[in-house]
Order: sequence, then structure tokens, then C-alpha cells
Amino acid sequence: MASKIQPPRKPWEYAPTTWPDGPFATDDPTELALVEAVARVAIQIEQRREQEHLSRAALARRAGVSQHVVGNIAGGRTWPEFIVLAAVAEALRADWTLEPRDTRPRRPAAPQHPPR
Repeated sequence: MASKIQPPRKPWEYAPTTWPDGPFATDDPTELALVEAVARVAIQIEQRREQEHLSRAALARRAGVSQHVVGNIAGGRTWPEFIVLAAVAEALRADWTLEPRDTRPRRPAAPQHPPR
């Protein structure tokens, strides 16, 4: 069985009015994990960018990517590639680390369709 690498929708489409804070509309645990990861990255990039007093344009120049790329990551309009994330991290003087997941229960997914 082939594994699913990325969901078919853009990240923000899982929470169109509340990106990147969720809740995310999916019942698929794999999709939920991926969307939550991209949302966390988007939040962290924006927080770190603000701490560094950088505009998105300045961050993009430092990272060697377009401002459009930075905006798309922050806005959940793309599934970012690791090499881009590494360049952004370097530009923000930050490291990407893998940390153990919290033992708290995951936040519930939003219903995909409103109840009738």
C-alpha cells in the first residue's frame, strides 16, 4: 500500500477562516498530523520573523527565496519543501529540531460538513 505524502488540499483549506490556528477539518489522522505540522511551522516562522524585526521581504532576501514563497508558507497556501524551510530557518538564525510529541490528546478535528 502506498503511503500518502501530502493531502490533496492546500493547508489553509483545512481551516479557511482560522488558519493557522485550526481546528482543522479532516477525519484522517495522517492529514491532520501534516496540517498541524505545517501550521506550527507557519506560526513559528511568523513569530521568529517578528522577533528579528524583519518584514517578509527582508526574510525572503536573507533566505534567498521570493517574498511570495514566504507569504505562501505563512498563509498555508503551499506544502513547503524542506530545503526552503532550512533556508528560512538559517535566515532567522534558528534551528529545526525534532522534539517528542506531547502526551496530551490531540485537539479534535473540525467537522468537515456542518450538521444538518
